[in-house]
Amino acid sequence: MAVTWKQLAYQTDVSTADSKAVSAGTVASAANSLATVADSKATSAGTLAGTAATSTGLSTADSKAVSAGALASTALSTSNSADVSTTSRFSVADSTLTLNVSTADSKAVSAGTQASVADSKAVSAGTLAGTAATSSSVSTADSKAVSAGTLAGTHATRHKNGGSDELVLSDFGEPTASVAFDGQQATNLVIHTVATTTAMTGVTAVVGKITFCAADLSPYVCTVSS
Repeated sequence: MAVTWKQLAYQTDVSTADSKAVSAGTVASAANSLATVADSKATSAGTLAGTAATSTGLSTADSKAVSAGALASTALSTSNSADVSTTSRFSVADSTLTLNVSTADSKAVSAGTQASVADSKAVSAGTLAGTAATSSSVSTADSKAVSAGTLAGTHATRHKNGGSDELVLSDFGEPTASVAFDGQQATNLVIHTVATTTAMTGVTAVVGKITFCAADLSPYVCTVSS
């Protein structure tokens, strides 16, 4: 299985590499200038003395230029309206209600006798059937409801952070799917740490997974896992 862990560079390391690249470039430029001067001197000497500049001198200057160029190349690579309507409706409603109340009052007077008779029958029926709920049973139901509510609150409190029976994350099973954090910070978190880069072979590789190597104090991210 192909696995690739790439080391993440710190800004300081990148800045240092950039500085080295600039320095190497300066050295290469100076070497190229020296080579040009050497060529000019060789030409002048050849003209004056009638002797051609030897290939050895030119080769030496060229070699220095090539070496300086290679150094620069290596260093460079490292770098990377409702109120009115409502009032009107209420006025109409009040007028209608007044009329209805008056009518209802008249009907109520007539119905009073019938209501009295009905009440008497209801009392008699209740006495005969014995099915009226007692205040005792109501009180018992209320007490049970209060007790259940108290127990539920106590149970939750016991398992909360700092409770007498606190539940910790390490007691739960491992998740089998992605866990949504709803954009929240994972505070006081330490990423998977290994002693050396060799120890990374024992880490389950998943693309995007980060480990920290204690040997070189650098983080690594998995970019290939197949």
